[in-house]
Amino acid sequence: MTTDAFCNFWSVRRIEPSNNCAERGLHSAVIARKVPHCSKNGCGAGTYEVMKSITATLSLRGHQVSRALASMIKGDPMPQPAAR
Repeated sequence: MTTDAFCNFWSVRRIEPSNNCAERGLHSAVIARKVPHCSKNGCGAGTYEVMKSITATLSLRGHQVSRALASMIKGDPMPQPAAR
């Protein structure tokens, strides 16, 4: 990574200078890990991680998560980012 790429947040206002957004995204996963019977074993934890990643990606791409998941369960690929 070049210094220019590292310092993009100075010139591109939509880029946060910290990782707070990413940390907030992980918060619910940390809480779920502490709830009994949610992800106390390797299989449950792995399943939760995959589902959390998929639903977060769909949401960030601007899709209605339940509709996109239903489509994916039917065999369709993960949708690309929605036009804005």
